[in-house]
Amino acid sequence: MRTFRGKRRRPGNWSWSTALGLSLAMVPAAAWGAASRAEADSAAEPETPATQPSGASEETGEAASAEASTLSPQEWFEGGTESLNNWIEFAFGGLFTRGNRGEAQSRHQLRDGLFGGIQDLHYQTEIAKNTQLSLDGRALFDERDYRLSLALSREEVWSLRLYAEQSRLWSNAAGGGYGPSGRWYGFPGEEAWGLDRTTLGIEASLSLKNLPRASFRYQHLTRSGLRDTTTWGMAHPSDADPARTLGVAPAFYDLDERVDRFELDLTHRIKKTDVGLGLRYETADLDNARKVLEFPGEPVERKLTDRQGTQYDLFSAHAWTETWLRKNLFLSTGYLYAHLDSDFSGSRIYGSDFDVGYVPGYPLGYTTLTGGAQQHEHVLNLNLMAQPSRAWTLVPSLRVQRMDWDADSRGWGTQGRAGSLFAAQSERELLDVRERLEIRYTGFTNWVWYAVGDWTQGDGNLEETGGLSLVGGTGVAPVQRETEDRRWFQKYAVGTRWYATRWATLEAGGYFKRHEYDYDHEDDSTPNAGLNRYPAYLTFHAFETWDGHVGLTLRPWTRLSLLTRYEYQQTRVDTEPDGVSGLGRRESADLTSHIVNQSISYTPWSRLTLQGSWTRVWSRIETPAHEVTRALLASQNNYWMAHVNALCVLDDRSDLSAGYFYYRADNFDDVWADGLLLGVGVEEHGITGSWTRRLSMRLRLSLRYSYVHHRDETFGQSRNYEAHWVASTLQYRF
Repeated sequence: MRTFRGKRRRPGNWSWSTALGLSLAMVPAAAWGAASRAEADSAAEPETPATQPSGASEETGEAASAEASTLSPQEWFEGGTESLNNWIEFAFGGLFTRGNRGEAQSRHQLRDGLFGGIQDLHYQTEIAKNTQLSLDGRALFDERDYRLSLALSREEVWSLRLYAEQSRLWSNAAGGGYGPSGRWYGFPGEEAWGLDRTTLGIEASLSLKNLPRASFRYQHLTRSGLRDTTTWGMAHPSDADPARTLGVAPAFYDLDERVDRFELDLTHRIKKTDVGLGLRYETADLDNARKVLEFPGEPVERKLTDRQGTQYDLFSAHAWTETWLRKNLFLSTGYLYAHLDSDFSGSRIYGSDFDVGYVPGYPLGYTTLTGGAQQHEHVLNLNLMAQPSRAWTLVPSLRVQRMDWDADSRGWGTQGRAGSLFAAQSERELLDVRERLEIRYTGFTNWVWYAVGDWTQGDGNLEETGGLSLVGGTGVAPVQRETEDRRWFQKYAVGTRWYATRWATLEAGGYFKRHEYDYDHEDDSTPNAGLNRYPAYLTFHAFETWDGHVGLTLRPWTRLSLLTRYEYQQTRVDTEPDGVSGLGRRESADLTSHIVNQSISYTPWSRLTLQGSWTRVWSRIETPAHEVTRALLASQNNYWMAHVNALCVLDDRSDLSAGYFYYRADNFDDVWADGLLLGVGVEEHGITGSWTRRLSMRLRLSLRYSYVHHRDETFGQSRNYEAHWVASTLQYRF
């Protein structure tokens, strides 16, 4: 039994999905039945009619057998010399796990247990001259995996398509834990969360001579269900140290979203210029909540419901042109305008259960939150491609973007048994101008050279004000700030590719990138020399990256291909706070990465192909903090992985494939007693195999198997599992 109380789900999903599965089963069954009846009627006819000489039947059968025996493997694969454009593929199988089923379902996006149904359906036929009807579908029961598409089109004139889709996204219902005590938290009564996503849509297009081509699309999208979040709740996981409080209790999102989207596009050619116009309108109603379990199993256990409701209307219009001014000069332009108008509401309420009313006496929260926001955006793009000679290609481009928005909110803040009204307002404006130049040169035989320069200049301003008036009789000064900001981005990239011989290709390249942010705080209500320095504390931020890579492809002979690649990347982050803090500019983070990859493809003979790859990554983030305390060590992201695959054509009707993969991240560092764990320790390996047999020119059978062993040190082995996946498919072509 679930220990939480959520919203009642709308029962519409299963009704249409079940009907979808039945309709998918009926259509191909009717087609298959018709084919079977035709074969039966043919078999029931006399073998030697009165007009047929004796012995002709045997000759016809021998000719058919001879024709079948002379079919090429490709013709066998495609169903003979006759083109079979329709098929239905049935599937049956299951995922069987031992250990943490929630982790297995989350990683493989499969439900633990059996599944079955129609994996793939395609049917098309010509109902009139140049008029095509097609049906595509999929219905795997107990996987919430459904798809149905019905299309009708007249070649180069018009088209109409109706479609419906549903899928489920799985996530683990577990939280964190504390290694020394061996206590790991999961949500009571739950192993995995399921989030259902559905799409209903219609698409239509019309293309008439000398008139613009028009296309229209409408989509109704929903998301309903639960999914995980790592914004965990508080708990006391250590019996030896009862005062230790960590954010390790599980939490989840309860989502209920509806989005309706309308799109209209017009395209036309006017002399040498292609022009287009697009309109888009989107409206949504999002009723979501983040639900957090705090201090589970303790006398002070409580539940937090952080509800977030949003309704918005988004309208956008864009136009574009493409013109060949000359044979070697191409111009494209584009413009976009978008307007967003949204309203939001919410509450943050603690209680003995989820979705309860406000009860005084709990920590800081709020109720009756309401507000709104508006955003306007303009974007202009200009692109030119010039080829002054056969060896040179120049592509300069310009992009200008302007955005401005404002927002306001109000509500009732709560803390303990006191409460107070609060209100806030903010305004933001920004303007970015981006220039880009790409140069490509092919004047040297077997060489390709390129260089790219990218620059962005931007400025903007932000105004914020708001806060609580009184909480528990204590005044809380509202935040008030006004900040002018400037941005300067630059990136330079160069590279080359050399086709040295028919069996060797060498490539090398790299880039330098730097993003700078300058902040000028004209108004700041939080003194930057005191304890409460944010917001408006930093005055400078810079991110600088150097990257280089080299790759070599070797093909000693046609049956063997080797690819070796190495990449180096270093990123440095510089930060400077307000000068009144007494702190100067310094390096706040340094990230260094080395990536090596080796892959091989070998075909020792025409029926066997072998492939393999190996990747090794060394990555480390250092900060000044790890030099003075073990509470925050340098973050490691080192791992390596490898896989090998083999495909063997056993005969003209049978294929066999097998594979093995391995992944290892050995970064876990036991610093429970000191502070924050940032390293991940995971080991995973598995095998895969499949066998496919073409039973006849119309019938194809396949069997598949996978095994995965997953071990997770980060969560104290609590998320370990073994999984077996078995599936069989049967495809009939007609």
